[in-house]
Amino acid sequence: MIVAMAVLTTVAMPPMLRAALARLPIGSEEKARLAREEFEEKGFVANLERILLAVDESANGKFASRLAGLIAGARGIPATVLHIGDRAKLRKRDETKREPEATVKAALKKPPRSRR
Repeated sequence: MIVAMAVLTTVAMPPMLRAALARLPIGSEEKARLAREEFEEKGFVANLERILLAVDESANGKFASRLAGLIAGARGIPATVLHIGDRAKLRKRDETKREPEATVKAALKKPPRSRR
């Protein structure tokens, strides 16, 4: 009898809760949170724990640095930048050129733009 009661209440509770909570109005904050969570579930960013970025001085490397910084900054994800290429081997770097690490750090500091 006890086992039957446990199974019955376990099976019956989710539909009863759905029916009871369906009558409650959802606030604007809750709607926004639900929409954001639904959007994030479908993207690859939701599954990221840490970003490892291998970049060089090329235009693609600079673009990847900027993109990774925006993703990491918006989510608060830690990012590791691995600088590869010929300039990475040099000890003395030209200070006038922006390094990939600096690009990621700059993107992390900027607040994300609001979408309109």
